[in-house]
Amino acid sequence: MPYQKGENLIFLISQPRSGSTLTQRILSTHPEIYSHSEAWLMLHPLHALKSKNLMSVFNSEISSIALNDFILQLPDGVNQYYSTISDCYQNFYNSILLKSGKKLFLDKTPRYYLIIKELSLCFPKAKFIFLFRNPAAVLTSIIKTWAKHDFNALVEFKHDLLEALLLMLEASRNNNINSISCSYEELLTNPHSTIQELCKFLEIDFQSNIINYQSSITEKWRYGDKQVLYTKNEPDINHLNQWKRELQNKNIARLVYEYAILLGEDLFNKLGYSYNEIIDLCSHAVPEGKVEQEFLLTKILKDDYEIESCPQLYKELRTLKKKNLSLNNQIEENKTHGVRMESLIQQQKENIDQLNKQIHNYNENAKSQNIRIRDIETSLEQLKHAITEKELGLEKSKMQIENLTEIIKQKDFQIAGKEKLLKQFDDILITKEAEIKHFNDIQSAKEIEIKQLNDLLLARETETRKTVESKEKITKEKDELTKILMERSLDITDLNSKISALNNDLITYKNNILQKEMNIKSIEVLLTESQINTNKLKEKVREKESKIKELEDLLKRVEASYTFRIGKLFTSPYKALFKRNK
Repeated sequence: MPYQKGENLIFLISQPRSGSTLTQRILSTHPEIYSHSEAWLMLHPLHALKSKNLMSVFNSEISSIALNDFILQLPDGVNQYYSTISDCYQNFYNSILLKSGKKLFLDKTPRYYLIIKELSLCFPKAKFIFLFRNPAAVLTSIIKTWAKHDFNALVEFKHDLLEALLLMLEASRNNNINSISCSYEELLTNPHSTIQELCKFLEIDFQSNIINYQSSITEKWRYGDKQVLYTKNEPDINHLNQWKRELQNKNIARLVYEYAILLGEDLFNKLGYSYNEIIDLCSHAVPEGKVEQEFLLTKILKDDYEIESCPQLYKELRTLKKKNLSLNNQIEENKTHGVRMESLIQQQKENIDQLNKQIHNYNENAKSQNIRIRDIETSLEQLKHAITEKELGLEKSKMQIENLTEIIKQKDFQIAGKEKLLKQFDDILITKEAEIKHFNDIQSAKEIEIKQLNDLLLARETETRKTVESKEKITKEKDELTKILMERSLDITDLNSKISALNNDLITYKNNILQKEMNIKSIEVLLTESQINTNKLKEKVREKESKIKELEDLLKRVEASYTFRIGKLFTSPYKALFKRNK
């Protein structure tokens, strides 16, 4: 099976009213993470190992001891118990993830701080996110939202206020637990960097749009913040210091002051918050002298936490708790009856008040039960009366049954006589059935002969049908062939007419060719004659050219003689005479 031992599980653990629902909403907006309200799934099987902090109608201390004794009888002890629980509940987580189509399941149950160690043993590969908030802010939020300013109601959140922080701090420093710590204040001031760091721890890609968680809300969850979360789109820094306004109420400021002293400065420093700031903010509510008031935190959270000098006794209480845990482990390992009884006596002393209240409730329930018993007794008397009436009816029915049995005996005697007659009739029927059988055999033989004759007739009929069909086919084929021959004869006549036309065309074409050849020959004769004429013309042209050359020579000579004569005129004595004439 995939994702065994918590590979796909994320546990978000915090004090209540610490911003866990806001963190859950943002992370569940991621496409790889699925989450839904608060599961509370693992508290029952894992917290059942503890003898304290468990309220039930049965004795929880005895139940815890009995369960641990049973686990010791297992071949692999506690490891086998954790392994079996892991396989069972991992299947639940896997089936929901398969339905959602996502990769990781985020289980946000703040009270898992009670079973952090057990969760890590069941799911060693799971990832843990520890979300812290200023303890003073947590207390003021619980007073405002859950306690509704009824300070005595704070006793219901005693473990949330006093144990959760210690257990979460211890687990966050345990190297065997794969965890990361963050604060509500960081989420409001730097939501992108805080969620980016968480995504890196969870080994998934950071997507900035998941900060706007409002787009993914399709329904309101049963648990967690039901007001501010559904009116905002993303973490609002304006809610960072709203709790300080509640300190204007002196009663609340006094409780916060005592709560800070009860936790101690060392714890505030480990958490990264200012102890002195809380003291200064609440100093206006602290009286100068010692004033006894009913709503003081040390009296409200009495039980184990009723102390006078708070810081020292609180440290002593923490050491005593550690010793108590080791003693409880020794008690669980010890199987002797005396040690068990001593632990039971000590635990019974602590719960006497609760038992007295339960006894009172039981007495009241007993009174109501007595009234019910009386009603039941009256109904029983009515039932007895009805039963007596039914018994009388049964006696009457018995008498009727006896009469019916006598009648049945008489009828049985009559039936016996009729059975004899039926046997005689059966013998006659048997003989007749034998005769009918013989007759049927003869008839069946004749039927077989008739069937054989019918088969022969059918065979001959089929042969005649086949011959008739073959003859019909042959006649049809002959008709088709005659049709084809007629069509082909018509085609042949058409072809002959076409061939004769083509022959006539060929004859005319040949005659045209002969005429063209005669024309070509006449043209050739004309060409030869023209060539002879051209030759004659060429000779004439040559003769004319020779005459032209002769004439040109004569002209040249005439021009030469003429120029010579003129030259003499200009050089001779006639030159002066010529000038005078000009």
